[in-house]
Amino acid sequence: MPERPILLRATGVTKIFRLGKVAVPALRGVDLELAAGEVVLLMGPSGSGKTTLLSILGCILTPTDGSILLMGRETAGLPENQLAPVRLAHVGFIFQGYNLFPTLYAVENVRLALDLRGVTGAEAEHRSLEALAAVGLADKAHVLPRDLSGGQKQRVAIARALVAEPEILLADEPTAALDSETGRTVIGLVRDLAVTHGRGVVIVSHDSRIADFADRVIRIEDGRIVVPGGSPS
Repeated sequence: MPERPILLRATGVTKIFRLGKVAVPALRGVDLELAAGEVVLLMGPSGSGKTTLLSILGCILTPTDGSILLMGRETAGLPENQLAPVRLAHVGFIFQGYNLFPTLYAVENVRLALDLRGVTGAEAEHRSLEALAAVGLADKAHVLPRDLSGGQKQRVAIARALVAEPEILLADEPTAALDSETGRTVIGLVRDLAVTHGRGVVIVSHDSRIADFADRVIRIEDGRIVVPGGSPS
């Protein structure tokens, strides 16, 4: 079997936040690779640096030091006005709180991701309906978020993240607001869509019950990737 292409490579990534004169290290020399069709679960205690790392991988934050190669392009030193187009072109996000607009129908929430990319009209409507159908919500296209269950809201969020066909999908605690069975269903759906379309997925979670859906489970503590036994890699 041929090797899967590497979509994302972080090398020596450090992030230091400054609170006045105090330097607070959040990440300390993190290395991570993500291949096409791979699902990586990133776990660790609160404050360990998981969400900071996810934000850097997704070009929301810039690292203090280190390299981020996204689809072969170095993004670590890019200014925000150059990072935004990279995010739009290559990365989809799923958040714990769904981030749906309450006054928009499900299909309109999904279509927002295409509006940002300049895709409008009949094409945007068609692609948004297809994305909802892919997550099993074809019959909920014209339903408001208040009339959807938690699992259905998260499926709408997944459809929105995938409608622009990004190569990389980043999910921050996507099952935190869901019961166990619904959470496993949602993660199973994400995995199936990733494998089918060759997307790379990084999921930040405290939920060890979804570990069997991942190709790799990476643990981070005190801003460092640790290997089994708790020592830095």
